[in-house]
Amino acid sequence: MTVTTIMKRFACLTSFLMGFLLLVSQPVSAQERLCDTSFEDCREPLWRLIDQETVGLDVAFWFMQDTSFANKIIARHNAGVPVRILVDPRANPTYSGNEAILNQLAAAGIPMRKNVAGGILHWKMMLFAGQNTVEFSGANYSAHFFTPTQPFTNYVDEAIYFTSDPSIVNSFRTKYDDLWTNTAQYATYANITGPLTRRYSVFPIDPELDFPPRSGGEEYANRAVAAYNAEAQKIDVIMYRITDRRHTDAMIAAKNRGIPVRLLTEPFEYRNPDRLWVSWNVDRLYAAGIEIKWRKQSRLGLNHEKVVMLYGQGLTIFGSSNWTSPSSNSQEEHNYFTHKTWFFDWFVNHFERKWNSETENEPFTPLPPDVPIIRTPVDGASAQPTTNMLLKWEGGRYAHKYDVYFGTNPNPPLVTTDYTVHIDAVNPGIDETYQLPTLLPGTTYYWRIVGKTMANVTASGPVWSFTTAGTPPPPTNPPTITGIMPNSGSINGGTTVEITGTNFAAGATVTFAGLPATNITVVSNTTITAKTPAHAEGAVDVVVKNSNNLSGTLAGGFTYANTPPPPPPTEGEVVLYAAEAPVKVGGWTVVADPVAAGGSRLHLPDAGRPKVADAVANPGQYFDMTFEAQSGRAYRLWIRGKAQNDFYGNDSVLVQFSDSVDQGGAPVWRIGAAGGDGINLEDCSGCGLSGWGWQDNGWGVGVFGQVVYFATTGTHTIRIQNREDGLSIDQIVL
Repeated sequence: MTVTTIMKRFACLTSFLMGFLLLVSQPVSAQERLCDTSFEDCREPLWRLIDQETVGLDVAFWFMQDTSFANKIIARHNAGVPVRILVDPRANPTYSGNEAILNQLAAAGIPMRKNVAGGILHWKMMLFAGQNTVEFSGANYSAHFFTPTQPFTNYVDEAIYFTSDPSIVNSFRTKYDDLWTNTAQYATYANITGPLTRRYSVFPIDPELDFPPRSGGEEYANRAVAAYNAEAQKIDVIMYRITDRRHTDAMIAAKNRGIPVRLLTEPFEYRNPDRLWVSWNVDRLYAAGIEIKWRKQSRLGLNHEKVVMLYGQGLTIFGSSNWTSPSSNSQEEHNYFTHKTWFFDWFVNHFERKWNSETENEPFTPLPPDVPIIRTPVDGASAQPTTNMLLKWEGGRYAHKYDVYFGTNPNPPLVTTDYTVHIDAVNPGIDETYQLPTLLPGTTYYWRIVGKTMANVTASGPVWSFTTAGTPPPPTNPPTITGIMPNSGSINGGTTVEITGTNFAAGATVTFAGLPATNITVVSNTTITAKTPAHAEGAVDVVVKNSNNLSGTLAGGFTYANTPPPPPPTEGEVVLYAAEAPVKVGGWTVVADPVAAGGSRLHLPDAGRPKVADAVANPGQYFDMTFEAQSGRAYRLWIRGKAQNDFYGNDSVLVQFSDSVDQGGAPVWRIGAAGGDGINLEDCSGCGLSGWGWQDNGWGVGVFGQVVYFATTGTHTIRIQNREDGLSIDQIVL
């Protein structure tokens, strides 16, 4: 049996089952059905309703391209049936054929009014007064929106709703009259000479219907997000366009509190050059761990549907609104927040078939952004100023953050990660900029920009260079130290460095960027000399390890503070590398860093979020790691971290565990509850920060924090929440 035959038989069976279920599950008083455009001809029942109408026909649409609808509407008008049509000519430049159909309807003498102000008319509905029936959906009136070109293979994803539910029909009667008589946003398009009058009595609006605020209803996003936040079981979504982060944020929050979320969406919109925020939102959903599939690239058609199913509430949100701000607060929309069981069950089956069909949809794969293009300074530029220098580049489409590499090395080091720019700069033609510090005269600098999506897929630009004006500074002897960090400083490779301090012991060691030094000599208890490895390139970091050495100077007079690290782990102790965290939620990002333990660090960029007072049950920014620990044993917590820009406002996190207890066995600092322990990299007010350093959970110089115990022996989870943005972590030790 061929695949085509199987699909045809499945379509017939599905049509029969849906028809049977509608007959047995719906109240006799309301004739209702949903029609699936992936395999059903949903145009035929609409044709039949038009042909049978004898009392009055009201139509509203964003655009119409199918002349069969226009011809049948005109035939009803010519038969003496009162017809009214609401239109929006702003669709004409984008949707070919719409203007011709508007002119055809007008030429037939049908009264028509047009939307002239504010957001577009995004309704897609027909109301049949004599049959007490309304049809509405997210489908525009074009043939391919209502019937498949080839079932399951070439079609536009839609669900068409037909209902004679009096509450719904009467609600549309009232709302249609409201728009027809509205003189602030609507004007005459054709064939209206007398006063504007209402056709129907004024009915109460069904509370399950929502017409966004311009029509007097509640803002769609507010109502929808409130429902998302109340969901405690499962959420499934089919959504064509996603640009309003309120929906995205709520879905990520649901995922973070353990609610399974699945999304079916449209690949064309993901890379629509006119909708750059679609990729921003979809990539964020993907990065948060939400399951996403989209229309299979080899399958023709479009996923144009808009529906959300909230399983714990038995709630279906269906209608014309996309997840966009205009769909929520400025466009004419019609949405249905219904608890009808048959309606919900239909969409559950509808979603499951699409989700599990390997020929129709496939797993979402995040795509890279465009490659950054240099603006200024141009590559190879000379005589550039040393102050107030801006790097400018065109990031291209779909990049929403950047890694900036800059320095005097032809392979420049990373200076900032996940750098975000002004919101307008994501648009092509608006340059991204980065302010440089004061530069040295007569020096060649190199820079490179890596564009990143919110799913952390990258596109790297080439290395560019420029040279500053003036005479280069003379070389120094001993060699120039380019930066100081706790326990360390950067010094040119391949040279000998003298390190002076206090209480050096014979066992003192020196490493350069994780490489062992050669010719290490403890000259006295106040002096060490060491030579960097011959194969070290460029500037390398020098680390002095000596538990007695609390402070000192590097050659050239630069000082450093030496906070002793925790002792090497012994049996039963735990060492974790933060960059290996399997669960990362929010902005935590792995950054390659040769100075970090293991060569990488986990970084939360400074996004300007306010400081968090205490750990929360459902954080938006955190990472989790598992480890083995024993019950009844006291563990002291250490982290090795680095504050962005050495700023004290970027130096702290909050810590929780899966089953931590205090010495008396009482739960403490638990994941999923409020409250946790804090770690500040700066150990006292005014101590200052300078690069990498070890710190425990105590506050104050020489003050150790509270130890932690675990209720059972076995696998446990540590959760690091953000307290302040801007901290990098490479190691965690218990």
